[in-house]
Parts: sequence; C-alpha cells; structure tokens
Amino acid sequence: MLKQILMGLAFAFFATNTMTSAEDVKGTFLDMFRGTIDNVSFTQRDEAPVADTVNPAECASRALGYLNGNPMPEHNWQCQFSLGPLGIPCLAPIVPANEFGVDPVSLGDTDLRMELQFSHMKEMCGRTEETDAERGVRNLVRAYQKDDGFCWCNPSAATGTKVEGLWVMTWAMQFELRSLCDEFRRTHAETARTAARELIEGFKKITLYENELAYVPGIAPWRDGVWLRVGWCQEHARQYPQLIESLVDYAETFDEAEALTLACAYADGILATVQKDMNELRVDPETGSFRGHSHMHSNVFWGMAHLGEVTGQAKYTNWAKIACEKMWETGTDFGWIPEYSPDSGANEICVLGDFVPASLYLAKTVGPYWYDRVDRIVRNTLVKSQFTVTKEFESLFRSLHKNVSEEEIQKALNQVRRLEGGFVAQSSFYGDWVAFPAEMGTTGMYTNGIQMMGCCPPSGMQALWAWWRAAIEARDDGIYVNFALTRDSEWGQLTSYSAADGRLDITCKKGGNWYLRIPGWTIRESAKLTRNDKSSDLTFGGPDSAYVVVKGVEPGEQLTLTWPVPTFTQTVTYHGQELQLHWTGPEVTAMRRPEKVFLPMYPAPKNN
Repeated sequence: MLKQILMGLAFAFFATNTMTSAEDVKGTFLDMFRGTIDNVSFTQRDEAPVADTVNPAECASRALGYLNGNPMPEHNWQCQFSLGPLGIPCLAPIVPANEFGVDPVSLGDTDLRMELQFSHMKEMCGRTEETDAERGVRNLVRAYQKDDGFCWCNPSAATGTKVEGLWVMTWAMQFELRSLCDEFRRTHAETARTAARELIEGFKKITLYENELAYVPGIAPWRDGVWLRVGWCQEHARQYPQLIESLVDYAETFDEAEALTLACAYADGILATVQKDMNELRVDPETGSFRGHSHMHSNVFWGMAHLGEVTGQAKYTNWAKIACEKMWETGTDFGWIPEYSPDSGANEICVLGDFVPASLYLAKTVGPYWYDRVDRIVRNTLVKSQFTVTKEFESLFRSLHKNVSEEEIQKALNQVRRLEGGFVAQSSFYGDWVAFPAEMGTTGMYTNGIQMMGCCPPSGMQALWAWWRAAIEARDDGIYVNFALTRDSEWGQLTSYSAADGRLDITCKKGGNWYLRIPGWTIRESAKLTRNDKSSDLTFGGPDSAYVVVKGVEPGEQLTLTWPVPTFTQTVTYHGQELQLHWTGPEVTAMRRPEKVFLPMYPAPKNN
C-alpha cells in the first residue's frame, strides 16, 4: 500500500511534466530498494551544476600513493598484508617471518594483485612514469614463474599458516596470467606472450578431469601430486577453481581457442558439480545461495559472467546471474556485501573487486539495471572505504595511545600515511571503518579495530578501474555511455556533476550514433537532451530501451543530458538492527543507526 501511495504522489508531482503513467514511477527506485521508502521528492535543477563528489582520477592518484607506499624497498620490495592502522606498529605479520618473506601471507597474493593495479591506476589519472616500487614489485612477482610453467611460492597466502618450502600456487598463477595479458595489451611484448603461454601449459599439467569436465581443489597449493589442505585450505581446497577469469582473459587477448576450451571445461565442471567435497560451499543452482567465504565465490562469478558474455552461452550467464543476484541480496542496497555468506557483520573489499566486473558483464548480457548497482557500490561502499588519515582518525589514534610518546606517535602516523589511498578491507554494515571495536588499538590486523588486509586495497582498485573503464565504450552499433562520471577517452570527454544535479556533459571525439544511459531510478521521459546547446527530442533505444539514442553525431559536438533526481529515506532492518538511509539519486547522504560509530562513512542525519 505504501508504494502505491508513493507512486501516486510522484505521479502527481510530474503530472505537469512529461511523465505519462504511474507505471513509469513504479519502474524507478521503488522496486530497486528494499525496506520502506518515505519522504520522496524529485528535482531537476536548472542552475549551474557543482562538481561530482566522486572524481575517478583523484581516487586513482591516491591509490597510486598506496601502491608506492606499501612495498618495503629494504626487503626487495616485498608487500605488506597484515595491516592494522590503529595499532603500533601498523604491520604485525599473522604468520611469522621466514626465509621467503617478512610478511609471508603477502607472497603470491598481495604482491601480484598490487602489481596488476599500477598500470590501471596510472591509466585512470594519466600518469606514465614507472616508479622504483612498480619496477621492484614486478621483478618480485615475475620471479615466481619458472620454466615449468608454474608459479612457485611459499604458500602461506593460501593457508594462513606457517608452511615450509615452495609450492605451486594456482592462485598466484591466475593473477600472473592476468598481469601478463595486461602487459601484452599495453606493450605487445613477445616475452609476455611467451610467459603467458607457459602458464597455460602449467594449468594443463595439474588440471584434474572427470570425463571432459575439469577442476582443481580450490586454491590448494600443489607439489609432487599432493594438494596442501591445511589452515585456510581446509575450507578453500573445497572451493571452486579460481582460474576461469584468467583463462578467458588470455583467450581474448591472444585469440586462442584452447584457453577458452579449458575455461569451458572448468565451467562445465562447476555446472556438473564434479567436485564432490564442496558440501555447503557449493552454489545452489536454483537459488544462488551458498555458505562460506564470499571472495572465493565472487572470483568464480566474475569468470562465469565473462565466459557467458564471450561465448554467448546462456548456461554460464544464467548461473552467474542467479549467484550474483543472491550475493546482492545478502548485502545492502548501498553495495555492502558480507565477507562470509550469508550473514557476517563485516564486508570484504575483495568481494567487490570481483563482483563489480561480474556485474558489468551481466549488464551487457542480462540487463542494464546492473549498471545502477555498480554505481551504488562504487559511490558508497568503495569510495568511502578509501583510507585517509583524517583528523578524526588521528584523534582516535591518539586517544588509543595516550601513554605513547609524541615521537613514537609521529613515527607510527608516518607509517600509516604510507597506506593512504588503499581501502579499508572490512567495514561494518552500519558504515563504520572500525568494524572490530572490542580490542581497538591493540597491535595486530585482527585486533586494532580497522581490518586492512593487504589483498583488499588492490582489489578495490580493480573495481574502481572496471567502473571507470565501462563508463564509455565502442560497440558495433555506436558509442555507449553507461555511467555518469568524469573521464576522458578516445571516443569522448565525459563530465559529471553532483548526484543532486543529475547531469552529464559530453564532448564527442568520434562521430556516429551515441547511446546515453538514463539511470534506472529516474523518470526517463522527463530527461532533457541538448545538442550544441539546442534542445533535442528524446529517442529511446539500446538494450531494454535504457538509453537515449543520439544519431548522426559529428566529432566535436557537445551533448548534455539531464534527468530528475529523487531524494528519499529508506528504512531497512539488517542483522536485526534498523537502519535509516537518506539518499540523493545513487548516493547515501546520511545514515541513522543504533550502533556507536567511531569513524563513520556516512554522516548522521541533521535531526538524528
């Protein structure tokens, strides 16, 4: 009944505008958000717009600060995983240092993820210089790969425990393969092609088969025919193989059918449930539900969604869609997804690093509404998780270490500032960087209050880059603009404004037909289009008619699209606690919550 009332109110508001039926309102945010929606109003500004609150280039520039600040030059550019910014010191390895590394859990995981993001963040903010850290981390991770086609690492990243010696890590191999594909696309270096091909041969050597269906036991390390199942790998060895996305990436980069065939064999193995010991970790193909570590699943969702887009086979796309829909359902409408499904109280940024690109493939194969979900993830959970030593952080830090000398405080803060631009790995569902307050300030990744495991910052960068890259793209029938964000490209310059403005300016560099996506939560018939400052009629088309089609665009034309922006409050119960969120378009502007908040990601409402 409430939604019917709201539809009537919104219809009345727009009765003098261009909306023609209440059904148009029903198709906006009323069916896109959970809980109770109140205080709805729409505005369409005519005054001068203000800058977008999210600047992708600035986010990437800050991320580069972290990528250059995290590695330890005194230790051959090893990277740090076990980070707790509110503790002194901020690095406290959860696995004791050994002959292979100061922080062994970083080996074959954190360092490879970071190496891949140097080029991405540089592309986003227009930098070209190669730093000592970038070069050092690349040399470090390239040394893992040997002539046998395997990546040999000390496997603490896969087990979370002390393990002797070197093992083959398929987990490291899939990141190395993606990195080599990325390097070849940028440089066309034949050495990258050769090394990538050797990794494919390595994958083939240890792939297990049941008939023609392929699998490996999750991320378990391998050596001499033995799969290591200790520590984390007591569970993670029962997970799906984490190889599909890297194989599809290779197949696309080098146009090689063999890798795509292998990816399909792994995917078909998942569909046929050839891994017999997964039990509760298996995704229910009907509901998408599962138990266990979300990141070990989201990585596979990404690969399956990409494979479905590349092959056009609905069986892969449908499996990914059902799984991703369920994962979205376990989280919040502002893009927070629990670390462990279905109901842990903290999220994990690594999940978003997979879920965002998976959603972008689903946006192209299932429907453009996935773009709206990605936009909310990035603008709310992701960007607001990017770590900065704010005055509030420093104040909390000092209050937790009152008995520490000023010299030690300054030394500790200087170390923490080297982590700025990374991402807080886990925030609470009620929007607090401090997700673990019980022992706040105690040294240690799990006890200091802010969990910042090193795998998450580069994963957050992966999501950021995927969102930025998908904003504008060339397809067979024209140029598609999928997000309102500010970025330059070979096709055109996009300039977005604040969420309240509802506006996107485009300077077109390429001619032809342009497709401009209208946000799914607005009243699309009330949008306005101008071409070179002259009003133009709206024509809708593209997938699900979600785009304004502008035909016959000439290079140099200026396009401006504006749309009505809703503001509203959402009241929803999560983990038994009632949250009230204040929204402007896709952005949360305030949150009322029952919990005490130490470092809030969203301000409290003014009347809280």
